[in-house]
Amino acid sequence: MTDGMEPTESNWYDITIAGKQFTISTHHGEAHVRRVEKLLGETMDEISSRIDAKNPLNVALLTALNLADQLILRDAETHDSTREWSGRLNLLVDRLGETLRRSRALGAE
Repeated sequence: MTDGMEPTESNWYDITIAGKQFTISTHHGEAHVRRVEKLLGETMDEISSRIDAKNPLNVALLTALNLADQLILRDAETHDSTREWSGRLNLLVDRLGETLRRSRALGAE
């Protein structure tokens, strides 16, 4: 069973971005493809509404820059969060180790 995010066999899908149809191949499934299509379309619409760009290539490049920026920021947040949790877990392991050492020392007396 797949939730649309797990890899499956590669299939072809038709998507429409900025009024243009593309056929792409992916192993991530249709649900994933539709989420990507929707995100890209919505981001392009947002960028297009904020700027006075008549050239679709400019809108596409600004959209790519916007999405790349979001990806890099999210990656940094994930890295920071992972580092924070790692630090907390190491502290807990240290405390547990100290508690076990004390417990053994009291039991040996």
